Amino acid sequence: MPAPGHPVPPGAYRNQPRGHRWRVEGAHGTAKTLHGLARAIRRGIENMKIQALLTAVAMNLKKLAAAVQFIWSIIANRPVATIPASA
Repeated sequence: MPAPGHPVPPGAYRNQPRGHRWRVEGAHGTAKTLHGLARAIRRGIENMKIQALLTAVAMNLKKLAAAVQFIWSIIANRPVATIPASA
């Protein structure tokens, strides 16, 4: 049973695999440093939710574009052009 005021029981994160935590923290760090999630654009919880969702959509679209480019390069038998991380 969780402690009062805590939605997650203490120590619950210890049971998660290390690879999952590493991947999630990397995604959060990228969102904060490259996509402006470190600072809220507008005030309020709802506006922050909108900003977080739009940031996630932008990051997923970039991943999708990179995957499509990779698959297309395999199909066309061409070398893959790398996309800079800051793009």
